[in-house]
Amino acid sequence: MNSCAFDVCLTCYCVLACYFVTYLFISLSQFLCVSQKILNQKLIAMRPFSFNLIFILLLSFNTNAQKSILSGEVFGTWTSDNSPYLIEGNIVVPNDSTLIIEPGVTVQFQGYFSLDVQGRLLALGTESDSIYFIVNDTTGFSIPDTTLGGWNGIQFIDTPVENDTSKISYCNIQYGKAVGSSLPDKSGGAIFISNFNKVIISNCVISNCSAGGSDSPSGGGICLNFADIILEKNEISHNHAWDGGGIQIWESNPVFKHNRIVFNTADVGGGGIWIGGLSNAQFDGDIIANNSAGTTGGGIVCWQTTKTVLNSATLKNNVARWGGGIGLIDCELMADSCHFIENGAFELGGGLN
Repeated sequence: MNSCAFDVCLTCYCVLACYFVTYLFISLSQFLCVSQKILNQKLIAMRPFSFNLIFILLLSFNTNAQKSILSGEVFGTWTSDNSPYLIEGNIVVPNDSTLIIEPGVTVQFQGYFSLDVQGRLLALGTESDSIYFIVNDTTGFSIPDTTLGGWNGIQFIDTPVENDTSKISYCNIQYGKAVGSSLPDKSGGAIFISNFNKVIISNCVISNCSAGGSDSPSGGGICLNFADIILEKNEISHNHAWDGGGIQIWESNPVFKHNRIVFNTADVGGGGIWIGGLSNAQFDGDIIANNSAGTTGGGIVCWQTTKTVLNSATLKNNVARWGGGIGLIDCELMADSCHFIENGAFELGGGLN
């Protein structure tokens, strides 16, 4: 082959090669464009799925934050990060131990279980971030003689006096229920304290609690039995019992300061408060209103040798068969700068009898 023919062949090969490369480039560009369109369509279609996946992951994270507590001893610190705490059995703070419950924690009882304090309880919420004690299912709560729909309350029973003061502050306590035929089972739906004085309850809401069963169940919200404690700036409301719809006090010397004891009911005596035995109860600036009793003492009933001191207290719109505001039976009452307003009785003593 001469050099001229060789040059012609080489030129033809170069032209073919250039055409082939150009064709590949165009085809690749078209493929990339089509692929990008398909990818964009898939991403658009996946957006709801991605959002749902993120939502489910967040929900799972929040759900996993809850903590189950089985029956037995509890102490240490319960934090809002691990809330809610699901209580699966009766729990106890042992002697010489402390349970601290931080603001924002919800303690949810999964059945008729109690919190027994033999050591120290510090349930300290804040004005903007309360602690909640509740039950998981309130079905049947309105039936007072069964354990349905409630939990068994916070109990201090013969707590050793060597333990430091327990404090319950800015707590919302609901659907506590006492059911039985003897102490402590039949008394103190939300809180029962017996033979122990070192407790301060302040700025709490204790509501929708009850005491039922047989043999005069008492203290729908709170029962104090040989307990000289301090209660300050609480609201005790919408509780029910046979005696002492809101509170029962027996052989105790409690100090009340600026509490609201309202809308409680008792089948027999002391719609708001029932006081008996050798108790010496002191009230300073408390409001006792809109309570009712089937027999005596819509607001307060005082029995036996009790001594009750009222300073700047207001008793308003309480109702009973007799002693709408206060019913007195063989006891001593000292009242200074108090207001008795529109209390009513079906028989005797609308304000005081």
